[in-house]
Amino acid sequence: DHTKKNSLSGKKTVNSLKQKLALSYALLIVIILAVSGWAIYHLVHLGRSVDVILVNNYKSILASENMKEALERIDSSAMFAIATHTDKANTQFSDNAKRFENHYRIAADNITERGEAEIVSEINNRYLEYKKDIDRFLSSSNKLTASQQSDTYFKSLEPAFLLIKDRLDALLHLNQQAMVLASERAQAESLKAEV
Repeated sequence: DHTKKNSLSGKKTVNSLKQKLALSYALLIVIILAVSGWAIYHLVHLGRSVDVILVNNYKSILASENMKEALERIDSSAMFAIATHTDKANTQFSDNAKRFENHYRIAADNITERGEAEIVSEINNRYLEYKKDIDRFLSSSNKLTASQQSDTYFKSLEPAFLLIKDRLDALLHLNQQAMVLASERAQAESLKAEV
């Protein structure tokens, strides 16, 4: 009788211990799943936000670089006109004005940073004036002496060109800074996720 009670008591203790171990394992699995879910959520969230920032800023950086290149070729068209290569000057001006405007639209449609809209607007205003001045210069260059052409270029066209180029550099720098800040935020988020 006593042996039966000890045997039943031993089985209850073993069963109770098995239940406690099973419950502990189940609780451990739930905690691991919760922590894993939290980590995955934060990594996905971080990855998406960094991707969006990098893609948007990269578009603006590329647009700025391409506008600068087109602007430099527009400036060169004035030099071709001064060197009496009028056809080449007109073709280069026309092709690169279109190229500049295409990349300007990309930048204007991709405003993501504080202060970017103002820079883009200023680029547009200065460019439209510059384009009119270059167009006028190219159409009248054969009526001007070499000295008059040179004076017009260095007193009017080159300063306007340099101002636009400066604003394009500002746009480029703004987006590069945003990419650096996004990288730093991503690092901070990843450190927070590790804790």
